[in-house]
Amino acid sequence: PDIVTPTSGARISTDLQPITLTLQNASSSGVRPLSYTFQVAADANFSNVLVSRSGITPGDGGRTSFKLPDALESQKTYYWRARAEDGANTGSFSAPSVFTIFTPVVLQAPGLVSPVGATTIDSLSPRFVVQNSARSGPAGQVSYLIELSTTDSFSPVLAAWVFDEQPNQS
Repeated sequence: PDIVTPTSGARISTDLQPITLTLQNASSSGVRPLSYTFQVAADANFSNVLVSRSGITPGDGGRTSFKLPDALESQKTYYWRARAEDGANTGSFSAPSVFTIFTPVVLQAPGLVSPVGATTIDSLSPRFVVQNSARSGPAGQVSYLIELSTTDSFSPVLAAWVFDEQPNQS
């Protein structure tokens, strides 16, 4: 069988789990009906097989899918392969395909601390302060972009500054 999805090099977000493995059905000159074995491993040599299912009935439309029973651990790379068998004969495994499960980083909008609203300031060098944004996932260093405009559509942008996040407020 040929691997369809996930393709080699695919990156799959944790929120799309458990994933479904899909292959293009194999052809056979035999009279026995085919079934498939799917394997997922933590290594390219398949010495650490995490999931193995045999006896998967061919799907419609020339493709067969198998949904993993559980989510895989995030921030790791996995390998999958499949083979066809008819009860008396066993085909070779497909070339393995590699994919990575990742945790997406979600950043909420930072809160404006000062100046806010229709505040009038008496300085030509205002100090802009934001409440750091809430986040989920493995975020690294966060930077903020402040844009200044005379219109609420921010067209045109008169000035822009980028600065790194500080503890609590930036």
